[in-house]
Amino acid sequence: MIVGVIGCMAQRLGSALLEHKAVDIVCGPAQIPQITELLTEALENKKKIAAVTEKIRQANPKNQALENLESLYAGGDAQILSQAYVRVMRGCDKFCSYCVVPYVRGPEVSRPPEAIIQQIKRLAGRGVKLVTLLGQTVNS
Repeated sequence: MIVGVIGCMAQRLGSALLEHKAVDIVCGPAQIPQITELLTEALENKKKIAAVTEKIRQANPKNQALENLESLYAGGDAQILSQAYVRVMRGCDKFCSYCVVPYVRGPEVSRPPEAIIQQIKRLAGRGVKLVTLLGQTVNS
């Protein structure tokens, strides 16, 4: 069995989580598309793996972050029966005192409206009736 810590907590605490005996994989939000490869490597090589972005706010200029975000959703439409989730943005620039998102997901980057509309049209063509927009601040 492989145990992974994935998402914001993984991004924030990084490889320190690998000190826990039960944790095999640490994967930040930006590395989630690589999860299959990370699992394969952990299983085949029997080693612990940390895949997080170091200093994410400095490492991801907005144009590069947008390009990365768009490439993740260019053709992959996650769908469950007649409903689907569409990511419209990632990151945040608000720095609320209680929130870790700006530090672990990087600067706020929104997908172009045209790309979102095209994805929703593809989903509708496959019978999707309910689309949920995903993002930290979808009203930006």
